[in-house]
Amino acid sequence: MTPDPNSVPGEERWRAFAAEYPVEGAGPAASRSPIVPAQPSPTENIWARRISVVVLVLFCLELGLVLLVLPWTRLWVDNNLLLNYPALRNLAGNAFVRGAFSGLGLLDLWIGIWEAFHYRERQPDHV
Repeated sequence: MTPDPNSVPGEERWRAFAAEYPVEGAGPAASRSPIVPAQPSPTENIWARRISVVVLVLFCLELGLVLLVLPWTRLWVDNNLLLNYPALRNLAGNAFVRGAFSGLGLLDLWIGIWEAFHYRERQPDHV
């Protein structure tokens, strides 16, 4: 008879619970899988990281430039999206709102530049 799980403290309590309610197929033989997924080579990992950093930096720089410049052009308030909403058009034309979006653009530019200069490649782990 297994001990009462409520009377056993800590980790032993869970072992007693697992012994009382076994899971089918959870033995040592079931945990081994005949199919082992292929591990990417260290070179593939390095190139994947490089490409992802380049894409991130380009995206941040492009979005940052658009957010920095676009709020101060006529296209910001004179577009088809805001034609039917005069209150939203007035809000979008407010200098504070334009400045807030330009500030987000500067922040995005800063993130892109920071990521570009602080990228360091780790040495691949030899197993």
